[in-house]
Amino acid sequence: MSSKITGKEYPLSKIFSKDFDYHIPVYQRPYAWTEEEAETLFDDFICGHCLLPVRGE
Repeated sequence: MSSKITGKEYPLSKIFSKDFDYHIPVYQRPYAWTEEEAETLFDDFICGHCLLPVRGE
């Protein structure tokens, strides 16, 4: 049995809504991010969003 992986675009608000269910494998649970690493991640989200073209332009 093979599984096919596909991609689809969703708004960030939908990805973090109850419409998606995430499971973190046990081997990844002990890892904890520091405040600095979390800040870097969110800065990347914000900067990436600012670089996106505005629809209709």
